[in-house]
Amino acid sequence: MAPGGLDCIVFNSIEDVLGKLKGRRLHHHDIRVAVRTSEEELERIVMTMAQRLANPHGPVGVLIPLGGWSEVDKAGAALFDPRIDHFFVDALKRLLPTEVSLKEVECHISDPKFAQLAVEWLDEMIGSHR
Repeated sequence: MAPGGLDCIVFNSIEDVLGKLKGRRLHHHDIRVAVRTSEEELERIVMTMAQRLANPHGPVGVLIPLGGWSEVDKAGAALFDPRIDHFFVDALKRLLPTEVSLKEVECHISDPKFAQLAVEWLDEMIGSHR
């Protein structure tokens, strides 16, 4: 598992952005608007992930790309916020069941290096579960 896209909430238009989200950092896609997720939203996501990953029936891992989780969450992009990304990782470390492995890697989720590391780790987990 990886946190792809958890850096933002996407709406169809600026008119769809809820009142409580106005004033937050935005990125305008083609016709869509992305709003940066907050610590509170990420905390709820982590709690949901931890609950759903409890009592796994095989090896489970979460691979965290420290360089960002989407095209708008990378150095120089509109929603890049390593502080909030690290908040998410710290919350995961606190709440994930002990059976779930977590690895952090120094790259962006769209980097071919991330895909290679994910495939290698998955291969290791499958091999160790046979």
